[in-house]
Order: sequence, then C-alpha cells, then structure tokens
Amino acid sequence: PDKDFFWVNSNVEGNFAPALASTDNSYRSEQDTVSNGVRRSKLNQPEACPELSITIVGSETLSIVRIIPLRDSLIFITDRGVFRLSGDVESRFVVRPLDLTVEGVAPNTWVGTNNAACGLSTLGVLRVTDSGVVLISRKIDDKFKDVQVNPSFKSLCTGIGYDSSHQYIIWMPS
Repeated sequence: PDKDFFWVNSNVEGNFAPALASTDNSYRSEQDTVSNGVRRSKLNQPEACPELSITIVGSETLSIVRIIPLRDSLIFITDRGVFRLSGDVESRFVVRPLDLTVEGVAPNTWVGTNNAACGLSTLGVLRVTDSGVVLISRKIDDKFKDVQVNPSFKSLCTGIGYDSSHQYIIWMPS
C-alpha cells in the first residue's frame, strides 16, 4: 500500500463532495503531511479539510506529539515545546508558546483532566493549563530516570486522568 495516498471506492453516486468520476468507481486522493500543522474541517463536513485551513504550530522542524483540548483552548505538545491555541473564531486563532524547554517524550501519557493537560516530558510529569506549565512530579522524578533507558519506553507508558477524584495516573515499564 502507498502510505502517501488513500483510495475511495463507491458504487453509490452522489455521496461525495466533490463527486467521484462517473467513468471510474475509484478515486485516488493525495494527502499532505505537515508535522507541525493541524487542519480544520468545513462546517458539518468532518472529512473535508481544505489545504488552506491549516494552523501551523511553531517552526517547521517541530512535530506535534499530542493535542489536548481544554475548555477555552487547545494545548499542543510537540517534540520541542508546548504551545497554546486560543480564539473564538477562525480569523482570531492565535498560537503562542507556553514553554519551549519541554519535550513530550511519551505521547500516550498526555491526557486532559480538570481543564489541564498532564503528561510525561523530559523534565518529568507536567501539568499544562492556559496560564502555563508546572512540574508536578518533583518528589518522584528519580523513578523516571531509571525506566527511560528501556528502548520501548515511549510506547509502553500510558497516562489517565480522573476528573472526579482530581488524579492523574501514569503507568510505566519497570
């Protein structure tokens, strides 16, 4: 399979916008990959993401690791910084860096809980809100350094947040 393209096959006409070619039932679509960008879909058309509906986060050398929605913003965890997107309409969307010293090292540890993003970074476990970044694992930071030598560390770690009990729990290989 070609990873830079996807195929749509249909026997039913009129289900796609734009319509598929009537002479051939398959349609090859190109996809554009931007590692530091996020696309917005058209209203009520979640699969329709025009090329110009993209918001760039940081420099083109960044890669977005995880996006966490908060009540009034989106938090972007990248491989070289934490960013916040705010704004109430598309024309007023603004992306600002919250902390450029943070690297999100284990994507599956990043979750939203209690209107904050929590997850593992190179600095330890962080809590990211609209107002900034706070290290919350100072008392147990020595535990992380021992397990980070495992080559599968990034994919084996998982985090979960419980709003009702105000907890963030992280699982790591031992």
